[in-house]
Amino acid sequence: MEPIGAAARPSIGTGESTEGNVVRVRAAAGGVLTALALVTTAACGTETVAGSPTIESPTAGQPTFDPCTLPDDALREVGVDPATEDPDVFGVQASGWELCKWRGNQAFLVVFSTLRPIDEIKSNPKNTEFTPVTIGARDAVTYRETSDTRRENCDVAFGTEGGSIMVRIVTKDPRYVLPNPCELAVSATTTLDPHLPR
Repeated sequence: MEPIGAAARPSIGTGESTEGNVVRVRAAAGGVLTALALVTTAACGTETVAGSPTIESPTAGQPTFDPCTLPDDALREVGVDPATEDPDVFGVQASGWELCKWRGNQAFLVVFSTLRPIDEIKSNPKNTEFTPVTIGARDAVTYRETSDTRRENCDVAFGTEGGSIMVRIVTKDPRYVLPNPCELAVSATTTLDPHLPR
């Protein structure tokens, strides 16, 4: 893949930082926490029990699509290492959600499958800057969370027959802001599109 900013489709796997393992570990933890925040904030109207945050799905069961089944070749084309697959957040699975995370040199890729409809994601006041995009034959949107004031992350979301899919790019090193996370998110989603549910 070409480096970010080149004419070819951008990749999240180029330009690894050489700042040391401490920064990488801190950034990895931040990326995981960001992913957890997405699950929590995307789930509008959830209830919590003191001391133990939970996510309740309005629809019984788990999504039938498991993002961790995405093929290694497609993940490599996106620019992440399939060997870094992580199917949950700190060992916690959220009811009504499936997710999987992979690491690239500059960013994390997180793919979410949920039973929640796309309209719920669009109506969540914690999501902003919705921009219509086309992914293959799908109508989709890019958006950010209102808390992302440094514009480090971006999501692509679209509806499926069973709910919604979200593809998120999360900046890996907080000292380095990706030039255009939404461009990377659209590129990654386009690459993964043939393998995502309709």
